[in-house]
This record gives sequence, structure tokens and C-alpha cells, in this order.
Amino acid sequence: MENNEIINKLHQAVKRINDLETELENIKQKNSWNLASIGKKRLISSLIVVGLLLSIVVIAGTVTKPHIFSDGTVISASQVNANFDTLFNLVNGNLTSANIDSIDASDITTGTINAARIPNLDASKITTGTIDSSRIASSDNASSDRIILFEGGGFLGTTGAMTNSCIERKIKYQIPGSNVRPFISTPYKNIKDIIPSDKASLPVYGPTGILVSSTWTEMWDGSIDSSLEGSGVLEGSYYWWTGSTSSGILDSSNYGNCSGWSLTGQGKRGNPRATGSQWIALDSGQCGNPYDSICVAW
Repeated sequence: MENNEIINKLHQAVKRINDLETELENIKQKNSWNLASIGKKRLISSLIVVGLLLSIVVIAGTVTKPHIFSDGTVISASQVNANFDTLFNLVNGNLTSANIDSIDASDITTGTINAARIPNLDASKITTGTIDSSRIASSDNASSDRIILFEGGGFLGTTGAMTNSCIERKIKYQIPGSNVRPFISTPYKNIKDIIPSDKASLPVYGPTGILVSSTWTEMWDGSIDSSLEGSGVLEGSYYWWTGSTSSGILDSSNYGNCSGWSLTGQGKRGNPRATGSQWIALDSGQCGNPYDSICVAW
């Protein structure tokens, strides 16, 4: 029901109520009255008022009447007023969620819903219709003007498992960027080649905005501006798996990448507290050790 229609019906109801109140007051002066003393015309008019208000009650929700009348009983104007005041007090700015908890979404055809009112909308609630693609946020929450390193958790044994872990952590910690990869050298890709060449001039930051390197390219010149621990990438970690030489390529020796990250043999590890070449190429460790891994997003 449109707002104007509701207002018009309220005006009609109020006018008719006022007329009835006048008639009731006149009858009250004769001490008492009963329903039988009301003429047929008055009774019909009363029913019309009730009909007008019922359409409003549907919107207002469940309303408890303070007084219920039956044929032949004595009623007073104050009781009638109390019934109507219950409706007026509710409709005039006092509706709560309890009054409209059964409203159907199809009844809301115009207007804008404050976003704060739907902070936890579950996708399962959207069962029909088409959502404008412009309303769907991408995984970006900032422009791609930087590269971000963040903790990937313990080493999971395969690059596929590490990729899934990186995706989950990127979403959980709301890391910007539309791409995410494990920050590690594999037999298929050197760590320095993870970022495409057209993004290699972007600065590299930790997850809290601390600069790690002025550009991606400068990370492979033997040093970085801030350690991985100092930039918040890794905190409290002794080592992290790199599989890389200081120049950012795969350490292809038997002691460089755990035999293709199959968790056998040994692999190259880095020191998260260093800013020199040891940040990525410290020494080799036994592949069964639960050293940390790192993810990169851009």
C-alpha cells in the first residue's frame, strides 16, 4: 500500500471517529447505551471505519485490543477511544521489528534500504532475480597500486594447497588486489617472475602498510628496505620456505626446493629478521620442519 493511500485512509478514519465520538458523548449523557440502541446506519458506518483501519493493521502488525465488545453490553466512549488510541500510538512512529517481522520483500517496491540494516545478508537468502554486476564487489578493496606480502601459514606440502591457503587468508584479512600466489620458487616459476613485468615497478608493502621494497624489481638486488618481521609480514617466525637464491630464481639443487616441494630432502629457507640477502637465501632446512610460508597479492 502506498504511503499516500495510507494517509488518506487515516484521515477518513479520524474524521469518522470524531463523528462517532460526538454521537457517543451525546448518548453517554443519557447514562448508558448498548449496541441495540445504535441505528443500522451508524452500525454500518462503524464497520466502515473498522474496515479502513484493518488495512492499516495489516501493515502495522499484530495489535492487542484493550477492550472487546459484544452485543448488548454497555460500553463507554473512553473504551472506544482506548481501542483507537492503541492503533494511533502504534502507527504514529512507534512501529518495531515485531510489528513487521512477516512483511514480504515483494511489498517493498520503492525507496532505499540503509546498508547498515543489512550487514550480514547471507547469499542463501537470494533465491531469485538478477543482481546488477556493479553491485558485486570484487576481491579488490583498493586500487592495484601496490604489491602486498602477507603470512600464508605453515608449509602445506604442495603449491596447490598453498595457493588455496593464500586465497583463504587474503579474503579473511581483506588484503587488496585481484591476484594472489604463494611467494615461493617452484620448478615451474621463479619467485621473481610471479609478478608480471608490467607490475614490476610497483612498491611492495607488508599487510599493515610498511614498505618492504621500493619496487618489486629491487627485491632481487641483494637487500630489502624492511625485514619481513619489521614490516609485519611474519611475526615470531624463525624461518620461512623460499626455495630461492638471493637473485630470486629457483635453487635447483637437491637441497633447494624439497625435491619439487614433495616434503622430502631439504629446501632453502629465509630469515624474516634480515634485510640483506639472507632474508630469502639463508641456508637449507629439513623439509619436514613446519616453517612459515608467505603469500603475495597484487
